[in-house]
Formats: sequence, structure tokens, C-alpha cells
Amino acid sequence: QVVGTSRGQVCRALLWENGETVDLNDVKGDYPHSLVNAMDINAAGRISGRAQKADGSFVGIVATPAPGRGEGS
Repeated sequence: QVVGTSRGQVCRALLWENGETVDLNDVKGDYPHSLVNAMDINAAGRISGRAQKADGSFVGIVATPAPGRGEGS
């Protein structure tokens, strides 16, 4: 697993896993802010990064994998 950021008109937080790229915004559930940076991932699959609020400000995040993802999957 590797995390990073796709930069274009809009930055997106990404996860590369098993040869596939996953936009973390597509799997964030009901979290209201846009995930713009994924900076680190630990052995349990927790991802640190930044999200952008609707007002343009940024907040730090720690994303926890859904059941069935993360360590050992």
C-alpha cells in the first residue's frame, strides 16, 4: 500500500493497493470534507493527510480503514 496525492485542477488523496488506484473520496463514507492529501499509511492501514472544508480551510485527518481493509488484507 502506498498513499499520495493526484494533482490537477483539484488535488485528490489516493491509495495505491494491489496494482489499483483508489480515490479516497470515493470510499470516505459520510465524511463531509474533500480529502486532498494522503501523506502516510501505517501497518494497520490508517492514513494521515489533509482535507479541505467548503470554506477553503484545511484540517488534518486520520482515516481508519473499513472492516476488511488494512492490515492483513
